[in-house]
Amino acid sequence: MCLRVGEQFNRAHTGRLTMKRSTLVLALAASALIPSIGVAQSCSANNCRTTNQVVATVGALMGLSLDRSAAVTVNPSAQDIATGAQVLSGPTARVKSNTDWRLEVSAATTEWTAGQGARSGKPAADLAWRVGTNGGYTPMSTDPAQAAAGSHTSDTEVAFQYQTSYDNQQDRPGAYTMVVRYTLTTR
Repeated sequence: MCLRVGEQFNRAHTGRLTMKRSTLVLALAASALIPSIGVAQSCSANNCRTTNQVVATVGALMGLSLDRSAAVTVNPSAQDIATGAQVLSGPTARVKSNTDWRLEVSAATTEWTAGQGARSGKPAADLAWRVGTNGGYTPMSTDPAQAAAGSHTSDTEVAFQYQTSYDNQQDRPGAYTMVVRYTLTTR
């Protein structure tokens, strides 16, 4: 009778060849190592070389935060309306991006929300914006307009300033609210 690795003769119970569980596990583990050993034996310390190539695709990661609410609320007095305009400081947008980016601004609705006696139907264009404190103002529209652009950045601040225009024939004192959309996109 010939015994193979991992087999034993079990004469006490059946007289047949059986394999012990621990021997089977050891045999399987050894067979898993044999191809590795064979590969390792086919090269020497000076001529074994392997090249690994790692390919990773990293998508655009972008972040936008505002230091205050995106809603603009004004409560003009009769004197503000007679003056015709009111300058307001807007939020500062903070941009973080691992790619080229564009910051757009637009009105959420075509008209201001009126409250406390304010006139309804005040157009979004009565709110104008600019970046920084120099230059002219751009009337707000529901169509996005580019406010700023840049390349990858860990922290870029974009400070907005608003100007509200009043029509002294139509506007009345009260509360006017306009929600402004700030959208960060890739260029």
